[in-house]
Amino acid sequence: KCKGFKIVAAAENGADALEEINLLKPDIVITDIKMPVMDGIELVSRVKENFPFIYSVIVSGYQDFEYARGALQCGVVDYLLKPVNAGQLKDLLDTIRQKIESTRYLKQVEFLGQLINGAPAKQQQIEKHLPFKKYSAAILRGNGLPSRFSSNHSEHAEGIRVDFFSAPMSTENNSVWIVEGRDEMERIFIYTPEIISEETFKRIVINFSKEVNCNYHTTVFASNYFALSDIGENITSLYRLLENNIVIGISRTIHHHKQTASTADNRSIIDRTLSSRIEYLVDNGLINDLKKEFIELLERWQREEKPQIWVESILRQILHRIETSSPPPIVGEYNDMDFLLDEAVFH
Repeated sequence: KCKGFKIVAAAENGADALEEINLLKPDIVITDIKMPVMDGIELVSRVKENFPFIYSVIVSGYQDFEYARGALQCGVVDYLLKPVNAGQLKDLLDTIRQKIESTRYLKQVEFLGQLINGAPAKQQQIEKHLPFKKYSAAILRGNGLPSRFSSNHSEHAEGIRVDFFSAPMSTENNSVWIVEGRDEMERIFIYTPEIISEETFKRIVINFSKEVNCNYHTTVFASNYFALSDIGENITSLYRLLENNIVIGISRTIHHHKQTASTADNRSIIDRTLSSRIEYLVDNGLINDLKKEFIELLERWQREEKPQIWVESILRQILHRIETSSPPPIVGEYNDMDFLLDEAVFH
């Protein structure tokens, strides 16, 4: 017996075998090279044409060895010589099982990505790809929020690309589905408790985060289970949690049921005292004092672990105060202000 496999049908000749294959669509077909009505070569050729996802294995006698090797061109994954050795058969099936599981995993990840992005799915598709009752998720992001502009932050000034996620896009035994996020610095992890426990899932994600090649990272875990049809809504909720809890320069792990959005208790509106102070420094041309004011603000926000989204909002308001308090600018001088702020915060 081979783990993960069962015999679903047997046939006396190639024609009967093809009927069974059309009906059952098995993962693997093992066929003798010589059969009445339709031989093994024609059978695997027909299988390859109609069901390219099915793996075919030819069994032949020594005298048909060269003939069997030629069958590899017809889509045969491998061949076995008679008498079939149980150990060799098991090794071959184990190899094929790994290929099947890898292909299935990639299909599942692709399907999950489509669902997260709002693509409609019929219940039949869900049952085919991911027939589990409940799921949960986590998001891991390297560094800060995605850039709002098109510049490629994943490259150094010298143009050398940075591989932020050196870890593979799969886990041991494919027990967790890993989907690409909004850019190369983000991964979405999805699992079902029908395969692994919540504790194992969290351990896998945390271990994955240790492989991230970045200055800091933020990980958010969902607190609930959801049906696959509700995955888009739940990932959107996780994104809100992520965006409200990224603190520049600090690695954090956020659990939805333990921590709520940080900005909920922080009004991102510049206070009058600071606004007046900025306007006074600009009106009087005290540029060095203005720089000192910025440094003190940033150091204080760092100590208080203010979220990036809050910091950006306040900085944007300060820059607006500077712009409105300054003499009329040279045309275009402030056009790139948002872009430059985005670059500065990102790096």
